[in-house]
Amino acid sequence: MHQNHKLTVTDGIVILLFVIAATWFCAGFYYPDPYAFHRFGEGLVLLLVWAARIATPLVSGGILFIYIMVRTGRLSSTKALLMAGSTLASLLLLYPVGSFIYSRNNNIEQKIKYYHPYLQLTPPLPKQASADSSAIHIFCLGGSTTEYADKKGGGWVGRTEKLLRERTGRTDVIVHNLGRQWFTSLHTLINYETNLRHYKPRLIIVMHAINDLLQNADHSYLSHGPFREDYGHFYGPVTRLILNKGFLREVFGSMRLWYSTPRETIETHEFPGLVSFERNLSTLLDLAQKDGTRVVLMTQPTLLKDAMSPQEQKVLHMVAVEAYGPKKKWSYATASRGMKAYNSCTKNVAKTRGVALIDLAQAVPQTLDYFWDDVHYNETTYTFISEFVVGELLRQNVLDPLLKNTPADKHSRSP
Repeated sequence: MHQNHKLTVTDGIVILLFVIAATWFCAGFYYPDPYAFHRFGEGLVLLLVWAARIATPLVSGGILFIYIMVRTGRLSSTKALLMAGSTLASLLLLYPVGSFIYSRNNNIEQKIKYYHPYLQLTPPLPKQASADSSAIHIFCLGGSTTEYADKKGGGWVGRTEKLLRERTGRTDVIVHNLGRQWFTSLHTLINYETNLRHYKPRLIIVMHAINDLLQNADHSYLSHGPFREDYGHFYGPVTRLILNKGFLREVFGSMRLWYSTPRETIETHEFPGLVSFERNLSTLLDLAQKDGTRVVLMTQPTLLKDAMSPQEQKVLHMVAVEAYGPKKKWSYATASRGMKAYNSCTKNVAKTRGVALIDLAQAVPQTLDYFWDDVHYNETTYTFISEFVVGELLRQNVLDPLLKNTPADKHSRSP
């Protein structure tokens, strides 16, 4: 039987120092990194943050209670060590399980099949493009704002095909969605020359801005080194392959839930990537026009603007993740300024080269009714875009030469 003892002055000092340290540690979870909310989602981060805020005081209180019990003789040191040892053993047993789940979800061999060594992500190829050479094949090129669809799998590209068939009376109009998330104008240029050009499409519709703009953010987590005109500094999705941190570093390092470091907000009017962007669009025009393929350039709509409400700032993802780094971040005004500069560049290229322009950026209202983040659309926006695109194609007579030069007797017309 253990004899009860009173706490000493030394015990009091130890307890005071422990309480101060525990309070400082617990307080850290009240300053999580805003980056984590954008990257991992507000729901998950809040769950983890509040779990830490609740668990940390409980664990600290438990340790303090055991210490007092041991020091006052109510609990033997042997039992305390056994309790600590069993807790540690349980954590060590859980680690292989967590590590296995992490490794399975981050299997490099599985990921590689979705990557292309030059284009980063495996690009989509056109379907039916060579099935009938007399059909009117239209290729839509761009990034995720071209690729993405609504919950039913239909995007603005598919809706555009349906509308064109209805309004032209031609069922042989085939509109291909060849956009790919993360793709810049450079990706599209390489992909067009390598994989798409030999199909000889009648028309290509090109929309780029946001992904090229983000190449200028050479301070971001996705960049390694200063800006390069060939975009070689921006690793994009390849970062997921080369920066495999391991289970513990991923869990405790990526989310930064504890005492985040404030970033420096960057205000800039300089976007060196505009030179590359203009060159890429011009080269793409050279290739297409050499083959007799008509080109339509399209500006990119965005929610980004000079003055944004707290609700609008809350949904931003592209700027808050891909233009965000350990020490620096763009201001919203800078991102808005950049989008205007890139859309202006698209307009200038279209005017200089004498090709059709669809100013979609001016047509889509910059509100949360149309966007769920910086540039991606709500479901009703897809219909709005397709109607505007088809309306502009017909208004500017872009399709007239294609319809006149393509015999219709082999294809049924709508009544």
